[in-house]
Amino acid sequence: VSGSWDKTIKVWNLETGKEIHTFKAHNDAVNNTSIFADDTRMVSGSWDKTIKVWNLETGKEIHTFKAHNDAVNNTSIFADDTRMVSGSWDK
Repeated sequence: VSGSWDKTIKVWNLETGKEIHTFKAHNDAVNNTSIFADDTRMVSGSWDKTIKVWNLETGKEIHTFKAHNDAVNNTSIFADDTRMVSGSWDK
């Protein structure tokens, strides 16, 4: 999975190198992505100051967190899939 300056997230097949899906993700560059342990969801952090939770099977957005006042530059999901931490340029 990759995030991009073009505001999208792409899921790739590692064996073929082909793109599987593109998420039209955020209103600004996507800095990071993290996959849940169950492989059905992911989170993405962006320069648009939001964190989004996505369903990888349907490609639909599940939730948007608006908890930061500046770009979100890191997200990480706990192994139990119930909590997440995020880092930002805000203070």
